[in-house]
Amino acid sequence: MSKKILFVSHYAGRTGAPIVLLNHLVGLKKNYPNFECDILFLDGGELIPEFEKIGNTYLITEKTPLFGINRFLGQTKYHGFIKRLLRNNYKIIYGNTVAVADVLVSAKKIDPNLITICHVHELEMAIKEHYGEQNFKNAVSFIDHFVAASAIVRNYLIKNYKIDPKKSHIHYEHIPLPEIMVRQHNDNCLRVFGSGTMDWRKGIDIFIQAAYQLDKLAPAADFEFCWIGGEKGTLDYDKVVYDIQKLGIEHRVKLIPSCPNPWDYLIEADLFLLTSREDPFPLICLEAAALGKPIICFKDTGGMVEFVNPENGWLIDYLDIPQLTSMLEGILIDSDFKQKLAAKGELSRQKAQGYDIDKGVRLLKKFLDKSLIN
Repeated sequence: MSKKILFVSHYAGRTGAPIVLLNHLVGLKKNYPNFECDILFLDGGELIPEFEKIGNTYLITEKTPLFGINRFLGQTKYHGFIKRLLRNNYKIIYGNTVAVADVLVSAKKIDPNLITICHVHELEMAIKEHYGEQNFKNAVSFIDHFVAASAIVRNYLIKNYKIDPKKSHIHYEHIPLPEIMVRQHNDNCLRVFGSGTMDWRKGIDIFIQAAYQLDKLAPAADFEFCWIGGEKGTLDYDKVVYDIQKLGIEHRVKLIPSCPNPWDYLIEADLFLLTSREDPFPLICLEAAALGKPIICFKDTGGMVEFVNPENGWLIDYLDIPQLTSMLEGILIDSDFKQKLAAKGELSRQKAQGYDIDKGVRLLKKFLDKSLIN
């Protein structure tokens, strides 16, 4: 019997979910010689060449024939393509995000014996945006197992989608731990870093407001805010620049477009500020923590509250900018703030050791093997 797995991702861009998938597949291929997989993308991205090194990589584009099948026939637009792809005799179809649930539905309709798995990196607003709440409710019965990116995600699925707890499994994000890196800046400037796409969920507007309000509270203080992510020349990027200029804080906020080497920039941070309104368990926070950075995040926004505590960071009330900037001002006026941040950062680094990709690969392999048996 074939044990080949088809992994499906919404696209191959340099964002959390595709990077998590790539890191795990590289580890599975390296550590388990008998591991076989193909990868299907619903859209392209710069990571496609990396996935092609792992297994056969397929891409559904706007030009892919859809065979005249549509939802009115009770089938998704991918149905015909999936039917042909399933000739490869997969045992498991593993969807990397909620956004690919249509593929899981099609696969299950074509072959009810297939094991369908959905790795959920999303919470309420992301599910509504990328797939649709009712669409996902309709898809749930076609999915055999749900992999949640954090305990908060699992609880959300159980409560809001009535998913059987026995069918849900927590698999936290994991990262390749970095080698020892040395900072280039050793001055007394407080460097606050954030990261992500420039959309509502990631809260770059909150990041900018925090910089603006802190500048009003401490205009003479030495600090800067740096954001990694976004694409220069896009409308979202231009909107962010517009706000920064209107607020007159060009000297406070630095933008670093999306890049393959965020660690080279993150190493210069004194702390990492997660301004997300909703984020299941952001990869970039683990990367910052692994570099010894304490983390600030908002309560009631996702799974990072399962990592951050008073010893390695700060939990701020939801979108409470005055509370956030008051805390940052307190850091600035402390003459020993560099040393205290470094001490918190060390505890953050130690905790991040538990999220090494090698551990993640072992846990995922164990889960996949169990899925094949049950």
